[in-house]
Amino acid sequence: MTSSSSRDLSVLWKCPAMSESPDVIVALDYADPEAAWNLVALLPENTWFKVGLELFTRTGPPVVERLVGEGRQVFLDLKFHDIPNTVAGAVRAAGRFGVRLLTVHGAGGEAMLRAAADAAGASNSATGNDLRLLAITVLTSLDDAALASVMGPQVRVEETAGRLAGLAR
Repeated sequence: MTSSSSRDLSVLWKCPAMSESPDVIVALDYADPEAAWNLVALLPENTWFKVGLELFTRTGPPVVERLVGEGRQVFLDLKFHDIPNTVAGAVRAAGRFGVRLLTVHGAGGEAMLRAAADAAGASNSATGNDLRLLAITVLTSLDDAALASVMGPQVRVEETAGRLAGLAR
C-alpha cells in the first residue's frame, strides 16, 4: 500500500474521529419488521440502530430509508465481502441511503478494503454524509478449531484478527 492509500484508509477506519460517536447502538435483530418498528418507537430520536442481515434481507432498503427519514442514525451491518468493484458499488449505495456506519469483511483483502474506503470517501464528498467503515476480522462464532477447519491447521483466531485489523488500518 502506498503512503497516501494508508492515510486514506486510516481516515475511514478509525471511528474515534466520528462526530456524535454513539454510546449505545440498538440492534434491530428481528425477523419481523413490525417488532423492529415497535422497538424504534420506544426509543429517543438520537438513538443509533443496527440493521443486520436478517432484517435487511427481509425488508430491503426501505428499513434504512425509513430510519434515516426519521432522523435516526443507522449502522448497516452486512459485512460486505466480494470483489473490490462490487463492494465499492455497495458502499456507494449505502452512502446514498445516509447510513453512518457500515461493515466490510477484512478477509476481502487489501484491494477490497481500499476500494471500500475510496467509495466511502467519494460518497461522503458527493452527499455531505459522514459514512464510516468498520472492518470485521473474524466472526465471533469462530473459535480456533472452526477457523482452522476453513483456513488450515496453523490458523488461529487471535493472529488472524490481528492480521486483518492491520490491513484495515
